Parts: sequence; structure tokens; C-alpha cells
Amino acid sequence: MQDRIRIGDRFFIQPGLRLDAFPVLGQQLYVSPRVNASFKIDELSTLRAAYGTYYQSPGLEKQDFRNRLLFSEEYLGEAVAERADHYILGFDRMVSAEWQFKADTYWKRFSDVVVPEKLAGSRWVSLPTGADPRSLEGWTTPVRVGSDSLTVRPVNEAIGDSYGFEVMLQKIRAYPTDRFTGWVSYALSFAERERDNILTPFLFDQRHAVNVVGNYRFAESWDVGLRFTLRSGRPQREPLGVRPRVIEEERNGQLVPVIQTDQDGRVILDVDYEQDQLSGRLNLYHTLDLRITTYPSWWGLTWSVYLDIQNVYNRENEQAGRYYISDEGALERRAIYGIPIFPSLGLSLTF
Repeated sequence: MQDRIRIGDRFFIQPGLRLDAFPVLGQQLYVSPRVNASFKIDELSTLRAAYGTYYQSPGLEKQDFRNRLLFSEEYLGEAVAERADHYILGFDRMVSAEWQFKADTYWKRFSDVVVPEKLAGSRWVSLPTGADPRSLEGWTTPVRVGSDSLTVRPVNEAIGDSYGFEVMLQKIRAYPTDRFTGWVSYALSFAERERDNILTPFLFDQRHAVNVVGNYRFAESWDVGLRFTLRSGRPQREPLGVRPRVIEEERNGQLVPVIQTDQDGRVILDVDYEQDQLSGRLNLYHTLDLRITTYPSWWGLTWSVYLDIQNVYNRENEQAGRYYISDEGALERRAIYGIPIFPSLGLSLTF
């Protein structure tokens, strides 16, 4: 429910109220107030401001595949919706009849963020001696140390912030004869999560982002579009090193730690990852996409037929970095890349 109220010739305000119902959650009903306002500074410039409260239920689309969560009815019945409070301030100005400048800054405060349940526990630790890491002599006798463990239960035990600004210069179609439209934009953003007084970036945190988009109509029923994207790599969990796999075996009626070996007597090694941090970053991401579109008029209907080529210059953009242990016991990294150059044909009909 919302309304738009005009106050004088320059000021507009739009209050709103939203009701969300999530039947499977512990708290089922949520009321979200929001309001945005705009002030016309002059005939070419407008100042905008907005505030809003938003709720989202926990779900598989928010799955963190480092630590999988189980979104069962049993667990969701103990959870509440994640909340975000948005504060936005923007400025628009028509530089000319064809060019528009926009600037926006924002801050989003997150609460009741869903994370895996953390339990106090312990684990076995064995330190390297300097000898061959694939041999038992390469490791000290395992000792038990305190260590938290994560379960599959989702809990609302984190908060977070997202903030930044974006500037854009846009070429609009001011006249029917205009052949070129597009925009160029730059965004600086931060997305951080805090749990147990430990601050770490969200998985989707990307500090810098540049977009250049252009569309050109070179004939009456033909146009071509280009989109170039450049952005910082996403954060990732970094490895701390390698560690031997330690199991417990019963000996003389007691459980004792044993470094596990394979059938050839070589120590089985695992990658030891950082637990509460995302201190690494994937490589810089950039790609160029191309689309050529024609608009035939078949049987009196409006059609569009397009050739779309993603990643025109076949950039190897990292989507993830996987670590593994070589036969010699050294830590190695294998990059996982996104799609290569990818052409496709498409057809749409409007009636």
C-alpha cells in the first residue's frame, strides 16, 4: 500500500507500507514501512531520498556452499526473517537534452542474518616437524585443542552492513531520430558481515565495478549493442596450509588419536582452511558482450531476432579457486573459470 503526495510545485513524498507473511518461520508476519521523497531543485536537477525496511525469509537461494545449511520445516520454525534497513540519497541532473547525470549513495543495515549454528568443540592438531609431510615422521603427536564447529542448522546470529556510491552518465533517446543510447557507470561498494565481533566480507562483496553500455541503430530495423563489465573479484576463503587427517581408534579400551595413512603407508593430508575469515580474492573480472538485433514484420506482428555473443574475447574469469594437495604434500591451487565465448540465437514476439 502506497500513496504519492505532492507538496507545492517542487516536493513529492511517497509513503508506503508492506505486509509479508512467511508461514514456515517462527515469526510469521512482518510490517515494513518505507518512504521516498524527491525535491526539484530547478528544471534540470532533482534531489532524491528514500528509507525502507525489507524482510527476506531464509532459503536455498542464500545457501553458502562452504557450510551447507538445512532449510527444513523443523529448523525454519526456529528462525526469523532477515531484515535490511535501506537509506538512499540521490541526485539527478540533465546535462543536456540527451545526457543525464546520476549519483547515488546508500547504506543498508542487515540484522538477523542467517548463518550456520556454531557449537563449542575441539579438534586434533598435529604440527609439521620438517620431515616428509607424507610420512608419519613429518608430524608431531596429535593433541586436542578447542575449536568451534558448524552445524547444518540455520540461526539468526549475524549482522552486517552494505554501503557505497554509484555515478552514471547516461545518453537517453531524446528524439525519435537518435541512433545512439547507452551509459557509463562506476560503483564503489562494501558489503560486510559481523559475527562474534569478527568482521568479514560477504561472499558477494565486490569493491569496484565499471559498466559501459552502448546501443546503436545503424539501419531502420537493425541495431547493435555492446556491454563491457569490469569489477573486483569476489572474496574467498584462503587455505592456512595442509594438515594430516587424524582419526580416533580404540586401543586397550581407550580412544587414542591416530594419523591416518593410505594402503601404501603415506599420510593422508587435508587442506586446512581459515574458519571465520574471507581474506582472499578472486582475480579481476572483465568481459565484453555483443548483441545484434533485427526487427522484422512477419504476418503483421512485431518480432525481434538477435545474435548474442557473451564473453566476446574469451576471457578466463575465475568463478572459484579450489585447493588440493600434490603427491609431494604441497598445497596447489586450481582455478575454476566461468563460461568461455558463448554465442546464442534468440527470437521474441510481441502481440
